[in-house]
Amino acid sequence: MLFHNRVCPVCGSDTETVIFEYRNLRFYTHIVATDAEGVNVKTVRCNNCSALFMNPAYTEEGLRVLFKDAGMSYGASEGREQEQFRWLKDTGLASEIRTVLDVGCFDGRLLRTFQGKC
Repeated sequence: MLFHNRVCPVCGSDTETVIFEYRNLRFYTHIVATDAEGVNVKTVRCNNCSALFMNPAYTEEGLRVLFKDAGMSYGASEGREQEQFRWLKDTGLASEIRTVLDVGCFDGRLLRTFQGKC
């Protein structure tokens, strides 16, 4: 299995509203055509904290298969989000933050560091 449904990566809520849906999306690599039936990938809004995120997300197997050609460029080192947040605080930018747009494909770890700190 290459994908799994997940809870909100920011607050952990399992209630969401679908904003947009790509139906029967297929992923291809030079090795394998994935999910021959296709997968429905949705942009959803968390009903608890209003975070926007994609569902479903990659499983560990999905990351290994789909990102192999990209040199496994997915992810971050342990504690990287704390380092990024400290930099924002040290430069005085964190106190000015009212809205955060985290565009990427990781697990929401950076966004979670902002909860209640700005």
